[in-house]
Amino acid sequence: MRMNSGRLFRVISRDEIFVTEIVKITQGESFRYENEDEQVLALILSEKLPHRSFQFNKAQRICKISPKYVGILELPTKIIEIFPRFETMGMKQVQMMYFFVNSIGVDALDYSEVFDLREGLINERIAKRFVRELANVMQKGLPHLYEEIKEDLDVIKGRIDLGKTYENIELQKSNPFHCEYSQTSLDNPVSRILGAALYKIETILPDDFVRFARYLPFCNVEEGKRLSDSYVISGREYNYSKALDWARLILYDLQVMSLGHGRFGSTFLIDLDRLFQDFCYKALKVFGKTNRLDVDLLVATPSIYYEEFDSPSREPRKIEPDVLYDLDEDSGIAEAVLDAKCKRVTLSPSDIYQIEFYSTCLFAKKCILMYPQRKKGTYHNIMKIRSELKSVHLKEIHAVYVDLTADTGKKFVSDTARFVKNLSDIILTD
Repeated sequence: MRMNSGRLFRVISRDEIFVTEIVKITQGESFRYENEDEQVLALILSEKLPHRSFQFNKAQRICKISPKYVGILELPTKIIEIFPRFETMGMKQVQMMYFFVNSIGVDALDYSEVFDLREGLINERIAKRFVRELANVMQKGLPHLYEEIKEDLDVIKGRIDLGKTYENIELQKSNPFHCEYSQTSLDNPVSRILGAALYKIETILPDDFVRFARYLPFCNVEEGKRLSDSYVISGREYNYSKALDWARLILYDLQVMSLGHGRFGSTFLIDLDRLFQDFCYKALKVFGKTNRLDVDLLVATPSIYYEEFDSPSREPRKIEPDVLYDLDEDSGIAEAVLDAKCKRVTLSPSDIYQIEFYSTCLFAKKCILMYPQRKKGTYHNIMKIRSELKSVHLKEIHAVYVDLTADTGKKFVSDTARFVKNLSDIILTD
């Protein structure tokens, strides 16, 4: 177990000084916790992570989190920093991918928002950055967006639903006309998403909460997530996009628990395997068009059902490849199947078997495994499959690598563009 620790003094008041140990570990490694940490650790992990994603050895006070996750845990006695397993990738690079994937603004290539997890308390820094963007929105004016209203009135307004209006007349209602019309309102999806994030950080920044809460509608976290998932921002609403990006981060990836006396336990954990998968798909969507790909033909994590040839009487089974290109839903045939693997060991037997199985089920012409770059200068490998293996659908498997070591937004963009160019060349080459 590799652990590097230091000391951080956190001043809570003039009379209190808490000393917190900082423990740095790599994905999948265990860490030791104190008795004071146990209850907080159990609560925030159970709320944040799926069941069986973490284990406790209470006798030895050791916790192990699934090797999928990177990020920060803030406990009463220590801070746990979980770094990527890749030596050339740090949290800054993870955050670049995070903002690239989760940005809902019109400009997906703006990485000026990347922050450093290693400075200060994560919950306060995220909350303060959101509040800063919220202040910018308030200064420009909260959005008055159109919303669809449906109600019974005693006069006609907008469009009327004749069927429901006749029902109201037969029931002799005082407001017989069932009207449907549009009107601008401050109580709209943008304001509710921002409101949900603000109410989540109420205890972290109480003064800022009081400052802004009167302007925003109350919205719980679950509704805020649902609205954030479904809301599509347009160009004219770009002024709100940065605040919405930070609101989404708070709603989905920040878990906070008050410990009293102005102290908090918190988690900011990211599933790096899923993030890399989402990064590969969004990279194809953003850069594919400039590389001659028809981005409308890209399909993310489709559910494909197939029947086993030797047991046709069984229920069809399901596969979910990460990305398909040019899938014909009627025939079930895809031009290319791509699978993201956030691993240090590339072209492992399990990866090869899985991608080949996908390509056989889909009769794909190309199959591509996508990895973070391990060796400098390696961007593309091809594995040839022996020709005598008659049951194998394809005779070669491509491995394409993306350089995720960039420490500037400009380099991140250029490295991602190179990655997509390599993918596009393989997909489009006959």
